[in-house]
Amino acid sequence: MNSIALLLAALCAEFTASPAEEPRDVYPLLDGLYVCADAPACLGQGSIYRVTVYHSYPTPLHRFRIVGAHPGLAIRVEPQELPALRIGEITQFEVHAAPLPSARLTGDRVTVPLTFSADELASQRPWPLVIPLTAAAEEELRNADALPVGTVEVHVRRWAGWETWAYTAGSVAVLAALAWRWWRGRHRRASRPRLPRAA
Repeated sequence: MNSIALLLAALCAEFTASPAEEPRDVYPLLDGLYVCADAPACLGQGSIYRVTVYHSYPTPLHRFRIVGAHPGLAIRVEPQELPALRIGEITQFEVHAAPLPSARLTGDRVTVPLTFSADELASQRPWPLVIPLTAAAEEELRNADALPVGTVEVHVRRWAGWETWAYTAGSVAVLAALAWRWWRGRHRRASRPRLPRAA
């Protein structure tokens, strides 16, 4: 009876001493999260804006969510939550935006800050989704999205690369001088009269 009680006590101690599930790593920066949006359409009674997300963290992002808020807009994001956003997985979210009945939107565009949350993310730094309110702003945003990152101008000089040519010519001259000295020494040795050998 005592042996059974001791066995049960040992098993209970083992289970209570076993470590629980290890806590996940938490990343305070969004430097591994990449976000881009399609060219936005002008806001009407309601519009859908597509946002593409992927990440390069060394672990999946569990319970990944995107939340947007604006005082003059009703914002809804689909899907509301992903159980796990895997590494390198490209996922598209739909941001549904509609003006509130009492809203008075001014200007030619509004900015909706989007925040990203997951079990592994601690940063709440927002990402701006710009929504045009006029056709002119829509065209401007589309043109800005289509612009190349930059251009590179190449100026060719008349004597471009002379340093390379000078180095090559100098190397050839040195090799020619060495070859000439070797040939001259060999020629001298060949033309030198041989002394008779002693008997």
